[in-house]
Amino acid sequence: SNTSLLLPAFGYAILTDGGTGTQVYNHFNASPFALALHVNTSSLCGGLSNEGDTLILTNITGTIIYNLTYANNIAWEGYSIEQNFEQEWGESKVLGGTPGKENSIADISFHDITLAISEVMANPWENDDAPAPDGEWIELYNYGEREIYAGGLKITDTSGENELFIEE
Repeated sequence: SNTSLLLPAFGYAILTDGGTGTQVYNHFNASPFALALHVNTSSLCGGLSNEGDTLILTNITGTIIYNLTYANNIAWEGYSIEQNFEQEWGESKVLGGTPGKENSIADISFHDITLAISEVMANPWENDDAPAPDGEWIELYNYGEREIYAGGLKITDTSGENELFIEE
């Protein structure tokens, strides 16, 4: 067996093609400690669909070990998609992703929301519609132990007439 292909426990591997894929190490902040795995064709680099796709990882007997279906709207251009501790997918906080390193969203929860509205400026002096920092504002406080992804949150009033969306 080829020991250069052993992925250590809790280790990372980066799979690229043997040609243009080696540029990953020049263009991204890839960890030098990650196992470099190269395929012998250029089917990977340029072969991952920007429109979304399903990736299937199988073992040597063809048994499916893992599969991932990703959509085209999960990350902005230049940002990777990463998994958090709850095994949910989201956009990397780091331009270029975190190849060979712990994911930037590893400790972020999308569901265990520990948020409170902690302060409100409903009636600022002179002009309610003034741009920040002179206009109205709402402060949120995370009282939990983990980072919270705020994208997609919405605040409404009781009448439903006023809605604030935190864009993803």
